[in-house]
Amino acid sequence: HGVPQSLYCDGHSIFFPKSHADLSIDDELAGKHAPLTQFGQILSELGVNHIHARSPQAKGRIERLWGTLQHRLTIELRLAGVSTIDQANAFLTSFINRFNQHFAVKPAQPELAFRPAPSKQVIDSVVALKEYRLASNDSTIRYHGKSFQLVTPKGSPFSLPNKARITVLTHLDGSVSALFNGQPFAIREFVRPLPVQQPTIPRQPRSKAHKPAPNHPWRPNGRRAPYDPVQAYFDKHLDDHLLAISR
Repeated sequence: HGVPQSLYCDGHSIFFPKSHADLSIDDELAGKHAPLTQFGQILSELGVNHIHARSPQAKGRIERLWGTLQHRLTIELRLAGVSTIDQANAFLTSFINRFNQHFAVKPAQPELAFRPAPSKQVIDSVVALKEYRLASNDSTIRYHGKSFQLVTPKGSPFSLPNKARITVLTHLDGSVSALFNGQPFAIREFVRPLPVQQPTIPRQPRSKAHKPAPNHPWRPNGRRAPYDPVQAYFDKHLDDHLLAISR
């Protein structure tokens, strides 16, 4: 059918966050809610008016059909003897036609309430889980504990400014891509090279310090001998005196 103009939703946290940020008067008049959930962000980018069903009448428009189906469909399945999922899927085609013939109401305005759907490329970039990262000095981003690079169509890494804001998209098929300045990029994991191991130089064994013997003159009884100036003088000049006497 295309993209709906408006969508009624209840207050589930998938559709609206539990805590709302302050909005300006213009934003409130425009029907915006802040901050947006992932689902709300998709609707906003597709231009869908997201209506929060607050009143009982609005909630009834959402829940009444589910109540009818939960009661009527189970009986219809039992009467048709359906007991497997494959039989149920085949049965639904005829059931929907009979259900619409019985309950459908002609709209007051016959114009379609849907707009043409955008291209598949736009849908893939909009209908995705979006997370935001900041680029580091080496043009990489961290995502789920790993480093990634943005890749150009030619397969070469794309250079990013430091602290550049990158939108990481996880698509419905599980693939991951990125947006930078509105341009789509593929991403690939960046494995940092291991540091070069420097050759280890064997250490020369350290020479042990000479330990004087216990009977060393400087260590009588394990202690240094007290300083005797007279003995020190004779020790220094004894040879000179002996030489002068011999002459």
